[in-house]
This record gives sequence, structure tokens and C-alpha cells, in this order.
Amino acid sequence: MPVMPNADVNGLSICYERSGPDDGPVLLLVGGMGQQLISWPPHLLRPLHEAGIGTVVFDNRDVGCSTWMDEAGPADIGGIIATLRAGGTPDWAYTIRDLADDAVGLLDHLGLERVHVLGPSMGGMIVQRMAIEHPDRVASLTSVMSTTGRRGLPGATKEANAALLEVAAPGLEGYLAGRAHRRAAYGSTGFAFDEEWELELAKGLIERGLNPDGGSRQYAATIADGDRTEALAELDLPALVVHGDVDNLIPPAGGEATAAAIPGARLHIVEGMGHDLPPAVCRMLADDVIALIGGS
Repeated sequence: MPVMPNADVNGLSICYERSGPDDGPVLLLVGGMGQQLISWPPHLLRPLHEAGIGTVVFDNRDVGCSTWMDEAGPADIGGIIATLRAGGTPDWAYTIRDLADDAVGLLDHLGLERVHVLGPSMGGMIVQRMAIEHPDRVASLTSVMSTTGRRGLPGATKEANAALLEVAAPGLEGYLAGRAHRRAAYGSTGFAFDEEWELELAKGLIERGLNPDGGSRQYAATIADGDRTEALAELDLPALVVHGDVDNLIPPAGGEATAAAIPGARLHIVEGMGHDLPPAVCRMLADDVIALIGGS
């Protein structure tokens, strides 16, 4: 596995990779909960590069080869929710705002003043927060299978939530079993997967290091961020929202609410897409993003 550079960002070490053309627009791709930078499919990156778009991918804090926040311990999700329901303020290891600030810090390290941003799931929340808090750094926004955080929107099915929080048994066999469980609970039903690439990816993820405690802290961060609807309504930038119609983890209403909140946002509901990015969806997403960036 190639060694990738690390940047000193907000007192943390953030692992990243910059690829594709360096003389055109740049797209920063921000990962979802537990997503490592090697998880971005070539089926998405390749057409972006061929269209003249450079990409930056990175491990969020608590993921892969970036700094793990182990001193905070695993997040007690049940306790956090109970505290919120009682009107209290839980202790967070960090928030979505912190993760957005990490992303902006990486841009500073790379000398990138303004970029296009894309994020799925938790990554969508991070790029939304980037656009809200750092509007001068964001040229366009693509939010994929994400939500506004507004209370009252439909939530995950019981099966999907259990699959998300399940800690896989150690080793490749355990990881693959967990992946199969997640796919059955909230994966795409209308698209084929590249099983050969996903097997090699699984090996790479394990080699770089899986961090389930970090995943719990990231989940807590998504809860901490609250409702972004009013802030999203103040945005003035090209925006795209992509969501699957069979997403059982963040149902389509989350994407619909996001598109409704951002003035002028385009909504693309993909039939048969769940909470993942199979190759054919990657191609559609790349085409959408290329059009968005080309029109920015």
C-alpha cells in the first residue's frame, strides 16, 4: 500500500491524497462515517479526472491514517440521546463543525483558496457545514445521501441502524460479513457492485486500520450538529443533492429537505440507489458533478 502524505491540521495529523489534473478546478471529497480515503471508488474519480477536475481525498480525524481520538473513549450513543431528550447538553469528543474546520485546514495546507466540495452521508453534513461557516472557500456543494439534521424527518429503519453500529469480528472474514449485513440492511437494490474491487478495498481498509470507537464518536458528532435548515437557506452557491429512493439509513426525505433548504439546489433522486455508491451510480454522480462544476 503506497504511503500517503499527512498534513498538520488543527493539531492533528490528517492523511490525504491529491490526484488528477492540477491546472483546473479542484473537488474536495469528504468522507462519511468511518470512510477511509481509499474507499472513494475509481468509478467516480476516473471520470472526474478525465473531465479535467483534480481531486483531494482525506481521512477525517478518527479514521484510517489520520489521528485517532482514543483518549475520548467510545461515544455512549444511548446516553447522549437520553441526555438530549432530557434537555441536557452531552459531552462531545468533537462536532461536525470541528470536522469542517479540519477540511478547511487541509485546504490551507494545500494552498487551495476555493474548491468544489462533495460529501456522502456524514460527509454531506460536513460539506454543508463548510459552506455555512466558510462560504468563501466553497465554489459548489454536492450533498449525497445526507440530510439537514431537522428533527421530525424520517429516520433509519431499526435494521439499518443496527447494521451501521454493528462492530464486525476481526479480520477479513468478519469485515466482509459486516459489509454484507450493511448492504442487506441499507444498500442499493437496483445496481451491481464491483466485487473484485471491493474485496481488494476491504484488505486495504484492514491494513490501514479500522476504528469502530472512532465511528461511534463520529456518529455522536452528527447528532451534535442539530438542524442546519435555516443556515442552509442563507447559502448562495451552485448546489446538487443526490439521494437514493431505497436508502433505509437516511431516507429520501433527508435529501428532499436538503434540496428544499438550499436556494436553487438541484435534486436528483436515483431509483434503486441505497446508502452506497455502486459503479453505475458513481458514473451518474460524476456526470452530475461535472455538469455542476462546468456551470459554476
